[in-house]
Amino acid sequence: MKEQQAELLVDLMQISDNFLIKHHFEYQHFCGVVIISDRWLITAAHCIVNVRLLPVNVVVGSHLLNSGGIVHQSSRLVPHPEYNATWISNDVGAVETATTIVFTTYVQRIEMASEPTSGGVNAIVSGWRGTTVDGGPAPDNLQWLRTTTLTNSDCRERLGESAGFVFDHKICTLTRAGEGICQGDSGGPLVVDNKVIGIVSWNTPCARGLPDGFDRTYRIFVNGF
Repeated sequence: MKEQQAELLVDLMQISDNFLIKHHFEYQHFCGVVIISDRWLITAAHCIVNVRLLPVNVVVGSHLLNSGGIVHQSSRLVPHPEYNATWISNDVGAVETATTIVFTTYVQRIEMASEPTSGGVNAIVSGWRGTTVDGGPAPDNLQWLRTTTLTNSDCRERLGESAGFVFDHKICTLTRAGEGICQGDSGGPLVVDNKVIGIVSWNTPCARGLPDGFDRTYRIFVNGF
């Protein structure tokens, strides 16, 4: 992904990355999390389904991976009840914080899309991992990437034998080889017009010119988990 500081991203792209925060376990970043209210966040189910030791630290208010921000501890981790690890289906979950997140210039919630997004739409994905096709070292600055959504039928055709991973509740994106999501970006947001339309779920593999997969967010109702 392309490196960019948060303030510059806001100024140039007219989109705030303040809703994307860090998810730490034993002081190691392992996933992105997206703020949707002052106590609830969403992420990928595969990020939290096997976590047995609570609390998990959630860091808000910094575009730097290794410094800054405010730490909140989780009180509940709620993976989707129909998450399937084999097929990476229903790969979305909720995190409740033990304390209220205070919104500031650098910490904000983001609205979830209320309708499904079609193919051919320009979007932005962001996260802290993978700067080479093999993943590479984690950058300290938040990375972001312009990408384009695909229809599910187009995504399935491009994936061939892996088409079975593209369920109706998924949305795919595609960019050129050498760009894309990678390990550590899981749980982060796919954003269109300042609304999160997807949560990073899987890649096939990093930045090889194949589609990346996200769980659609328009169908999510956190209180129903």
